Amino acid sequence: MASEYLNLMELPISPFQCRTTDSSYSGTIFLDLSYKFEKKKFRFFNYNLGKIPIMLHSNKCILFSKNENEFLSLNECPLDPGGYFIIKGIEKVILIQEQVSANRINIEQDQNGLICAVVNSFSSNKKIRNVVFLKNQKLYFHHKLFIEDIPLFIFFKSLGFEKDSEIFDLIGKEYESILEWSQFETKLAGISSKRQAIFYIIQRFNFNFFEKKTGDAALKIKSFPESEILFKEGLSKFILIHLSPKIFSDENLEEKGIFLSLMVKKIFLSLNQPLIVDNKDYYGNKRLSLAGNIVSILFEDFYLKTLKEGYKYYKLNSAKLKKGQNLDLISFLRQDIITNGLEYSFSTGNWIVKKFKIEKNGVTQTLSRLSFISSISIVTKITSQNEKIRKIRGPRSLHSSQWGMICPSDTPEGESCGLVKDLTILAHISAKNKTKFVIQICYDLGVENLIYSKKKNFSQEKIFSKIFLNGRYLGIHDNPSNFVFSFRSMRRSGMLNYYISIFWDPFSEEIFICTDEGRICRPFLIVDFGKVRIKNLEKKMIGKNLNFFRDLFRQGFLEFLDVNEQNNAFIAKDSRSINNKTTHLEITSEIVLGICASLIPFLDHNQSPRNTYQCAMGKQAIGSISFNQHQRCDTILSLLIYPQKPLVKTKMVYFSGNNRLATGINACVCILSYTGFDIEDAIILNRSSIERGFFRSIISRKHKILLKNFNFSTKNNSDKKISNLKKYERKKANKIENHDEMSRRLPKKNHFTDFENQIFSRFSLKEIRGEMIEKVILSSNFLEIFFVKLILRQIRQPEVGDKFSSRHGQKGICGALCFQKDLPFSNNGIIPDLIMNPHGFPSRMTVGKVIELMGAKMGSIFGKFIDGTPFKQSKIEKIKKKLQNAGYSSEGKEFFFSGVTGIPMLMDVFSGPVFYQKLKHMVKDKIHARGKGPCSNITRQPIEGRSRGGGLRFGEMERDCLISYGASESIIERLLISSDLIQASFDLQTGFFTDRKKTSNTVSLKLPYACKLLFQELQSMNILPRLTFGSKFKK
Repeated sequence: MASEYLNLMELPISPFQCRTTDSSYSGTIFLDLSYKFEKKKFRFFNYNLGKIPIMLHSNKCILFSKNENEFLSLNECPLDPGGYFIIKGIEKVILIQEQVSANRINIEQDQNGLICAVVNSFSSNKKIRNVVFLKNQKLYFHHKLFIEDIPLFIFFKSLGFEKDSEIFDLIGKEYESILEWSQFETKLAGISSKRQAIFYIIQRFNFNFFEKKTGDAALKIKSFPESEILFKEGLSKFILIHLSPKIFSDENLEEKGIFLSLMVKKIFLSLNQPLIVDNKDYYGNKRLSLAGNIVSILFEDFYLKTLKEGYKYYKLNSAKLKKGQNLDLISFLRQDIITNGLEYSFSTGNWIVKKFKIEKNGVTQTLSRLSFISSISIVTKITSQNEKIRKIRGPRSLHSSQWGMICPSDTPEGESCGLVKDLTILAHISAKNKTKFVIQICYDLGVENLIYSKKKNFSQEKIFSKIFLNGRYLGIHDNPSNFVFSFRSMRRSGMLNYYISIFWDPFSEEIFICTDEGRICRPFLIVDFGKVRIKNLEKKMIGKNLNFFRDLFRQGFLEFLDVNEQNNAFIAKDSRSINNKTTHLEITSEIVLGICASLIPFLDHNQSPRNTYQCAMGKQAIGSISFNQHQRCDTILSLLIYPQKPLVKTKMVYFSGNNRLATGINACVCILSYTGFDIEDAIILNRSSIERGFFRSIISRKHKILLKNFNFSTKNNSDKKISNLKKYERKKANKIENHDEMSRRLPKKNHFTDFENQIFSRFSLKEIRGEMIEKVILSSNFLEIFFVKLILRQIRQPEVGDKFSSRHGQKGICGALCFQKDLPFSNNGIIPDLIMNPHGFPSRMTVGKVIELMGAKMGSIFGKFIDGTPFKQSKIEKIKKKLQNAGYSSEGKEFFFSGVTGIPMLMDVFSGPVFYQKLKHMVKDKIHARGKGPCSNITRQPIEGRSRGGGLRFGEMERDCLISYGASESIIERLLISSDLIQASFDLQTGFFTDRKKTSNTVSLKLPYACKLLFQELQSMNILPRLTFGSKFKK
């Protein structure tokens, strides 16, 4: 549990307190230590080793398994997703990291176009690449341990396969014609025995990989036993290390030989037919690292550093120990290494692990609190290891194996497109399972182990299937279909964990069993002989007392399948598609979408890029972010004052909690070309609606004042003259609110009477910027550094230039605010809140918005919420009938009158309610102009940026516009006179700059300073730019 020390007492602390006091939500790590010193045993219990951040809603968090009322009592929102950390008061998320699967044979092409079988071997402390490749019809083994590539037949002989016939049997006699070339190369080298092969390989060892002692000893080796020991050490430590056991034996040599033969087989198979499963972008070959795995690697690194530092101090102080004096080993362990190291990594996002030589940036991100949906979606965000700068198509494009696992719509635009992804609604990431029990079950089900398989003729292996467990070869089985059926039956009955997967590849006759972590799985309904095992999930769960999702797996109603195992299943999309071959049924169609995309109504009627735009804009929509939003003290918080529930909803609106924390308003919309202020996606707003509170929002921000030299007990503080306060009281007194709350929070003692004045003396009037003070919080952290947080509030109404969007990617800024009397009105007296130009529909093809408008219109007439869940049966005809029965046009059109003339409009107007969102981009935050201001010291041009008082960029395109107008004087004024004009002297003869005063040989010119700087930089590179002057100057 997270805790802090106050007056030497340890007290539990809540996440809300950590946010308020700018402290970290972390728990203490305790160490039990026992050691021997001079034949005496010493034991220490509960030694404080440091602090580790605690993830919110984890089983160590104070919020774990709390109900809604308990959440509210702790000032927390019950809809908060958790899954993040609080570091120094800031919410941080560790993004899911996408990595290539380890210990698996992948077929690739190298830079020279050669086909390679690559295995990335992982062990507890190493990550090494092993490569077998085919070059000029000969097989070679490539590894960093060797200074050159080793012929594969020589390597097989060193492993104990001395006869060529054994190697042919191992790989397969059908490939004998290709293998003869490699066999011939081995004979040319004169190697026929294991002894010769070992000597050949040791001569090509790269001893930089070994420890220094081993490398020095290797140079003196002369006898064969010593060479064999060194060879086995290199083999166990560096080659196919995932197959290396703790105790090395000859059986392990055989296991590595068999694994190499399988690598060769995969190369030969891929020559005839490219393997889909071995594609780099195939999602079955990817693993996702979650926060626990990422933090554990970092913690291990800091823990080893703590021990190393402790040993270093022990060495320094052990010589000073007197005889009979006890050794206090615990005093040499520093507590701050783990605490500070983890805090730094979480704060900056820089993950530096020396053990694996990892140096990553951007592993953590600040949790986005722009809207409720943005805080949920960032927890499910996946980042790729690919560089964003590289313009490669493969990793960015959608792969068919991502279906149901990765959201096809939710990805950012620009350089991160396709590299940053989002999980789907029901996607689960597998946890690690112990393999010992699984191995025993495999042998009980008839898997023949390695030694027995060697005695059998491997060339007869056509009828056998090879069994792999997490990339490690277990053995062979003569009846693969029976083995797979028995294994799956045990998993469905609950004997095996439901995350364990088994995949049978009949083409290469291989069965892969996976128990590792990081695989994406999703649940399916099990179908037996054309019948679903469970129907009406909710009713059956109540009837059979199944309270949890996992109970359905134990009862055998649901099953998790990962990407690989889906290739062995016949999956029906709905109950009507089930036939006798069907093995599984999709729970529902919309689970192929992520959390953001699943909130878009009638998404399947829109053009794909529009859904992608909405996924990005839904995270920027202003609305209600949480139940405790008014108690929070975030840096910037944007809140909508009158949010509404959407009239057209999807199922996920209810399940995600977005139904209780809305992010927009149902606006009455007319699709109409009205005035010229609605071109290029601009919208026209009703000024009277805005005055009534339409899209009125609050922008609150935090201002922090540190009280380092503040003494509450002295009375001299009240005697100080505060000039700023008088100005403040005179100019801003009418804008200060909640003085009562501030005085209530402070103790009512004599020396606090002037506390308010002293706070306001510490910040200038410019920092307030016309805002109101909502709250004043006096707090301190565990270091007893006092500070004051002022929550400044500003109420904003929509104005020209603010950005709005519907839920279909139809974004646009406000082009004009029109009076209600000038706007068109319907026969029923309805006046629109918002007018949108109809030219925004044809090219965008957002039919979903048209259906939403008609559905919302029907819902508002009958007083019902409409279901807009995608991939359901079309509801357009039903909506048309209901509108017609209610006395409205079935096409959604209405008869309108002009607000200016009062004359009926010639055409009917398509109108109705549409759910609109106000986005965070407001003109008040971006409007910027300057007359004079600072310039860059290098180029002497005005600097960029609103916050620094910079200028507005007049770029290449703006210059082109002025050229097309022929406004040459304006170009000179913008690019020269108002920018970096200087007067420089040039020598007439040489054409270079000169410092001499004006003479008959010098010319004074007006030119941009950037031009002069370019000339000087070219001169520094021995490139001499010269100006040539005409006869006019020489006279």
